[in-house]
Amino acid sequence: MEQLPKPIAPPSTIRVKSSSPPRLKPPTFATPPRPGNGLMRPPPSAAASLRVPPTKVLPSASMAPTSSIMPPGKRVSRKVILEPGHSPLDWAALTSNPNSRLRGNDAPENLIRVTPTRLKQQNGRKGRDAWTVYNGKVYNITPYVPFHPGGKGEIVRGAGKDSTKLFLEVHPWVNWDGMLSECLVGILVGDEEETENGSGGLDEMD
Repeated sequence: MEQLPKPIAPPSTIRVKSSSPPRLKPPTFATPPRPGNGLMRPPPSAAASLRVPPTKVLPSASMAPTSSIMPPGKRVSRKVILEPGHSPLDWAALTSNPNSRLRGNDAPENLIRVTPTRLKQQNGRKGRDAWTVYNGKVYNITPYVPFHPGGKGEIVRGAGKDSTKLFLEVHPWVNWDGMLSECLVGILVGDEEETENGSGGLDEMD
């Protein structure tokens, strides 16, 4: 018998690729999960740990610092606006002028012994000069009143009395002797010393 030819398989279907480029789907981004109650919060940044805590502001600039800044018992010297021609340089020029009678009209030419009774009389009232005592020395503070940075009211508190303690409470760093050397009247003595020495004058004084 003759062999029959093998049947030819039908041609497979050939897919024809489209000439147009394939379409790309837009990329999708996963939304980060929101922190829930069970998730931990990120640690604080380094900058947050360096924040300076807020400080309290004083209600007024004229108020004295708190006791944590200044030692207890110290008072604050408040400056006032002085009249023109009453600066520290003007006072220095006045003290260097030999014609300036800064010791006042109530003091003699020479240095004198001043008793507490006499000191009380020199309180700056009724036309009298204001005298005060600092470290045992008596000064006429009348010419310095308009030059005082703390104002008249502060400096006349020591008129007619010993103001050493008051001076040290307000401004212990100020050189009182150097500033008022031309206003020196004399030294403070007891009431009985004036009677023993008569006129109360000083022959020599350092």
